[in-house]
Amino acid sequence: MLTSMLLAGTLLLQSEGIKAYFPLNTGDKWVYDETGDTGSMRVTDIVGDEVKINGFPCIPVISSSNGKELDRVYYTVGEGQVMIVAFKEDKPLKSPYAIIRLPELGSKWSHNGETMMGDAPADLELEGNVKKIGQREFDGKKVDAIEVRLKATLLEAFGTGFTVEQVAVYGKGIGLISMEMTTKLPKRSIKSQRKLVSFTPKTSE
Repeated sequence: MLTSMLLAGTLLLQSEGIKAYFPLNTGDKWVYDETGDTGSMRVTDIVGDEVKINGFPCIPVISSSNGKELDRVYYTVGEGQVMIVAFKEDKPLKSPYAIIRLPELGSKWSHNGETMMGDAPADLELEGNVKKIGQREFDGKKVDAIEVRLKATLLEAFGTGFTVEQVAVYGKGIGLISMEMTTKLPKRSIKSQRKLVSFTPKTSE
């Protein structure tokens, strides 16, 4: 009984810990400047209301620019990591995959499965790496930060393959602060950056 209680307490702490680096409270809002080889734009991410997918609670993050929705991603939180469950509520992935985790769970992880590209499924090979990087400053405040590196190799159903590499910095109590991404296509590479402009947590409204 005591062992079960301790295990439950540990899992709860891990869940609460990862939420500090990846807040998912309904109404949380981030504004980012995105720049890259294909242009620039300002993007707003807002956490939506919790929904059930395959009976499990999932939380959508809706991205938009100039009032137009770009995409939405459904996440679930568990045991020190945040996983992508779906890109459309009625089309869950066969196997969710982690895009951020606490360093305490181990610095590396991997996943073989599938993801979605538009409306079509694509094979996915994912390698992740996380580490603590001390403190980073945002909006005049210094916060503990972690760096997450992801390398995703995708193969579409009709045979086109490419690789996406990203380096993301997450701040405690804030979420994503910055991201650099390189998409390696068969004949060229495309680079982009995302930088946090403002973060408005639900509790401050």
